[in-house]
Amino acid sequence: YYANPIFLLLPLWVFFWRDRTLNLLLIPGLLYLAVVILPFGTTNLRYLIPAAAPLTLATVQILLKTSQRLPRPTLTSLALVLLSILALYPAARTLYTWSTRTEALEYFVGSSSAESFVVNHVDPSVRIYGLLTNAVNANLSRDDRVLMLFDARGFYLEPEVIQDNRITNWPLLAPRLPRGACLTRLGISHVILATGSLRYYVSRGMDVELIQWDAFRQFADRCLRPIYEGPGYVVFRSE
Repeated sequence: YYANPIFLLLPLWVFFWRDRTLNLLLIPGLLYLAVVILPFGTTNLRYLIPAAAPLTLATVQILLKTSQRLPRPTLTSLALVLLSILALYPAARTLYTWSTRTEALEYFVGSSSAESFVVNHVDPSVRIYGLLTNAVNANLSRDDRVLMLFDARGFYLEPEVIQDNRITNWPLLAPRLPRGACLTRLGISHVILATGSLRYYVSRGMDVELIQWDAFRQFADRCLRPIYEGPGYVVFRSE
């Protein structure tokens, strides 16, 4: 993630604070950032992305109004070109990284498979997920039904998958399971436990008691048998 360098020009808003168009672009973006950041102290950078568009437009508006006050048109044009290059630099850097450190171009022309693209990806989380999909698709059939825990990504998995979109699959299921019952009575043949995601959530302050982690460990000892253990994931067979 990169912030647009021209955001450094935002303080120049004080010279145009009566501009209604500029305020309609700037104020909602700043209010959104305040709502996302102030109550929590820390947040994932991806949640700041919705503010990027209005703040970029507001900065461009500030830049254009400022350039109109410069006395020399040639100098103004040069400054705008240089600032445009500066603003595009992060995008160019990202494009270069994703085209040279992944098999995106090879996959586009057909010389690389989807599996190879994923397992050789520059992002380690994508590589880890690629190993999981290869293991699941190699060992499970399309007739199997898989329950995911603590992960909402069911991409590329060939069996039927119940994603954990709200990280609530186990907390909702645990109190409804009859004592001593396993998941086969629900038609669930396998369970994917995202251990990497779980560690991340716990490190960010998630209370393991709320997700009934002790109950899951007891349940796993009784009803689940691991058939794949890789970085970030464990796949169990329900018995």
